[in-house]
This record gives sequence, C-alpha cells and structure tokens, in this order.
Amino acid sequence: MDKWSLRDVVLLAFLAFLFGGVFMGADAIYAVLAAALTPLGYAPFANEILFGMWVMAAPMTTMLLRKKGSSILGECLAALAEMLYGSYFGPAVLLSGFVQGLGS
Repeated sequence: MDKWSLRDVVLLAFLAFLFGGVFMGADAIYAVLAAALTPLGYAPFANEILFGMWVMAAPMTTMLLRKKGSSILGECLAALAEMLYGSYFGPAVLLSGFVQGLGS
C-alpha cells in the first residue's frame, strides 16, 4: 500500500498538469477581480474569494492516491506547472505550493 506504482505516478502527473491550468485560470480571474475591487478599497479580498481554487490540488491528490507525501508532491508539481505555464506570480508559487501541500 505504501509503494508507488506507475499508475500512481501517472495520475499524480496528470493531476498536476490539470491543476496547473486551473491555477492559471484562477490567476486571470484574480487579476480581473482585484482590478474591479480596487476602486472600492476591497482589492485584498480578491485573494480570499478565490483561495479555495489555489489549494485544491493537495486534497484531491490525497483523496485519489492515499499515499504518504502525495499532497505535498501534488501541490508542488501543480505549482511548478503553473509557473511553467507563465504565471505572473513567478517562482513564488513554488514556495506557496509547498506550504499548501504541507498543510494538507
């Protein structure tokens, strides 16, 4: 049960690729939402509204794989995919992904 099979690794890679795209979509929605809320003085709440989208890779990989370390690995790889897709948050998403995976 604790060993990683090829199926587990492929599923983890697929989920990271998928959630990297979800994270990029959340980045675009965040930029629009923050710009819309800035005149009202509520720009910091744009992150709070969308926060669940950025932390869903770790719980999803944990639920599907049930392996030790899958949440950290899933979230870090999804953050890496987001960075490689061209996120304007840059390499900071790697640290964020690690902390989110660790928390999960």
